[in-house]
Amino acid sequence: MERMERSRWVIRTALLWGLAAFLAGWLLGPAGPFGAAPALAAPFPSAGSPGEPSRVELAVPLHDVDSRLAAITGVVAGAPFGRIDAGTATFLVPERAEDAYRRLFRFVFSDGAEEGEERQCPPAPFAREGLDELIVRVHPGVSPELMQVLAVVYRTEVLSSIERLNAYLLPRPQGLCIDDFEAFLLLSPLVASVERNAPVYPF
Repeated sequence: MERMERSRWVIRTALLWGLAAFLAGWLLGPAGPFGAAPALAAPFPSAGSPGEPSRVELAVPLHDVDSRLAAITGVVAGAPFGRIDAGTATFLVPERAEDAYRRLFRFVFSDGAEEGEERQCPPAPFAREGLDELIVRVHPGVSPELMQVLAVVYRTEVLSSIERLNAYLLPRPQGLCIDDFEAFLLLSPLVASVERNAPVYPF
């Protein structure tokens, strides 16, 4: 029941912010990865283009999650959503990042902990100060509303932002190590860079 409620909430959030409009405007616009601007290369080059990554199909159990959430997650994470068969979703992912995407989808579509894994997180730097957070910078053209959708999909929230720098502060989601959170965010074509929110001490 909790999964179903979360799935409905994510879908309502995405629809509320006009996810389709934002994605179409950003992905196809001049600032987006599929636009004409050369500053940001397309994450999925067309067939036959130089540097095209080798892709494989990745099947992931949805655990009663709505298929629309699976489609939204695929877009936000940069893995095209293929089909659903008997409660299993299929995504097209770069072969070299297959394991990272598998772990990401297990986290998103489960109860918030990686399925079948009991991993002990190493102590996070500056944990005593409570700064278990990441500064996430997104590509130009990614709207604050779309960033909110990304945060919901990754089971976190936007604590604060500096929009002129395209920078957002996200706390580590429950059940995920900070290193994995950083790696999962970098899979998204929306994200330009990630860094720890380390305290600055005066000399």
